[in-house]
Amino acid sequence: LAHEFKSWGRTAKHWSPSYVNNHLAALRSLVKFARRIDHIVWSLDIEDVPHEAYRDTRGPGMAKVIEMIAAAAAQPDPWTAARDVALLEMFITMGLRCDEVVTLDLEHVDVAGLRLFVKRKKKPQRVWVTTPAETMETIEGWISLRAFDINIGVDSSAGPLFTSHAFGRQRPDKRLVAASVWKIVRQYGEKVGVRAWPHGLRHSAITEVLELTNGNIRAAQRFAAHSTPTITGRYDDNRTDIAGDMAGLLAKRIKEAKKK
Repeated sequence: LAHEFKSWGRTAKHWSPSYVNNHLAALRSLVKFARRIDHIVWSLDIEDVPHEAYRDTRGPGMAKVIEMIAAAAAQPDPWTAARDVALLEMFITMGLRCDEVVTLDLEHVDVAGLRLFVKRKKKPQRVWVTTPAETMETIEGWISLRAFDINIGVDSSAGPLFTSHAFGRQRPDKRLVAASVWKIVRQYGEKVGVRAWPHGLRHSAITEVLELTNGNIRAAQRFAAHSTPTITGRYDDNRTDIAGDMAGLLAKRIKEAKKK
């Protein structure tokens, strides 16, 4: 049945390989759990549809992100401006993921120690992450204004680091959720004429680190908290286009040979 489903998804429904593989992964996970609780004794051994994943790891670029930060700082509401600038700077200077940012509480900010207590992806516990002095100054500026919004209705000395003052559907603690951060980043991107999303800012940060370090994969891996250097290598591959450079060298040699 699983093999028939795999074939049906590709030929009848014309699903992409990754979409079919997501379904197959769910089936394997279900069977594995059933075997673990002794409900069955067999396993599901079915391979994924071969495919090569491609990800645009360039992001909007540092120049455009700087324009986005300037647009955020120009907001007429000082409260919104301070919050959004802090958000954007944390993404671009620290390469944080969206969930790592929205799950931060005030207690996770060590201003004097210049560090944040971040819940990293797939890590069981939070870890301290060094924060640039300039970024911490921006965060501290936001914290000083955070308590002055009359719509917050939460303890100004505790709770989520980033809050929302929008009316309507909100969390009781007024925490700014990931969907709202996506909307904020997208709107600033539109203002400067570029497609932007939170993880795209992280892409830009990692790519810029590779540029500044002349392709130091190890440094970029530590900065991005990637599990393996292979993941970081994708950013460097997209940044350099080595294949294109080599093709150019060969083309030059052919051109020189023609002259002779």
